[in-house]
Amino acid sequence: MAAARPEGAAKGRGGNGATPGLSSQTPVRRLAIWALPAVFLGEFAFLGSAVPGPFCRGFARLHAPAGLLTGSFAGLAAARCTAALVAFSKRFRLGLLGLTTLWTGCGPCAAPLQRPDDFSAAAAGVSEEVRAVLQKKLALVEGLAADPMVRDAVRRANHDNRDLSMDEILRRDEKWQKTSGLDDFIKSFITNACGQFLVSFQEQHGEFAEIFVTDQRGLIVAETNKTSDYLQSDEAWWVEAFADGRGKSYQGEVEYDESSMSEAISVYVPVLDPQTKRAIGVVKAVCDITAIKMEL
Repeated sequence: MAAARPEGAAKGRGGNGATPGLSSQTPVRRLAIWALPAVFLGEFAFLGSAVPGPFCRGFARLHAPAGLLTGSFAGLAAARCTAALVAFSKRFRLGLLGLTTLWTGCGPCAAPLQRPDDFSAAAAGVSEEVRAVLQKKLALVEGLAADPMVRDAVRRANHDNRDLSMDEILRRDEKWQKTSGLDDFIKSFITNACGQFLVSFQEQHGEFAEIFVTDQRGLIVAETNKTSDYLQSDEAWWVEAFADGRGKSYQGEVEYDESSMSEAISVYVPVLDPQTKRAIGVVKAVCDITAIKMEL
């Protein structure tokens, strides 16, 4: 026979007037109870990566490229705004998923935890086999970034764009985004010598749906396809790869790439000056997921 419910439990009060059952909870469940309000904060942080994103992006467009070169606090803060917010919200939300599992996994009312829409294999950690394939792709792109054709093109672009005003950059970027298809300006980055070199590389390595190169201000130098933007230095991946001139090679997460219109994992590699070892530009290569699966 089931144990009788203590008197007063249905009213939500114990005999000593304390919060019902709190003193009898295990430490784990007690932690889960107090963590529930934090779940709402976690959801707010997650939404924060999407809602303030356009604001941060717009602010970064105005200040980030100049800040990266001048070292101004506003510029550097703006350049990192989107990257920090997205990274924080993902880590915070995934951490809170563990706490909510403790709550929803206890007791007779337990229900299976729903996977968030943005949850991917990359967020949970890719397999060793996939990681090995991605390391090979990263090495390929590092070789591409070190090629004299790419380095020289980036050097020339840095020289040619050194006096380009922020107003002119934003004007070009706005026109680029509004242009349907290719105009002469956009086409020039595909047909120039470096662009043709990238196209040739892409033909030899068909797993890359898109490859493009930027200068030290994040402006397009060469590309295999039309990118979504002319100015890339307001993007979180660019800020991390350029790393204030230190340069950092890394791989992204599984995502839908708008430019290549495919589900992909991107790899990011800095273009380094061979003498100073400082970053002078960045290469982004979008690797199609289907191609990765075929190599497993």
